[in-house]
Amino acid sequence: QLKALVLGAQERGVEFVYAISPGKDITFSSWCDLALLKQKLRQVKGFGCMAFAILFDDIDHAMCPTDKGTFSSFAHAQTSVANEIYRYLGEPPVFLFCPTGKVAQGPML
Repeated sequence: QLKALVLGAQERGVEFVYAISPGKDITFSSWCDLALLKQKLRQVKGFGCMAFAILFDDIDHAMCPTDKGTFSSFAHAQTSVANEIYRYLGEPPVFLFCPTGKVAQGPML
């Protein structure tokens, strides 16, 4: 179904952006987790998708002990994965990245 969606968007002149939010399920320093993420994105790219989004919003700011030993900060972990994926996909023309933001206190607009 995803392939049909990508092709249908292309036929209509619409830029299809495949967005994935791996933050809750990934150990940022895990080669295996990164390989699984790459495999999924390679499949979508194979459908003709050339626009991607990696979203790390709305996840807990805590890093697992393994990630703490590998990365200097949560931002470092996220940008490391995002940059690796960007290069792996061949630096696609559209690549969106949403980091985990700060938790706001009080009323939100």
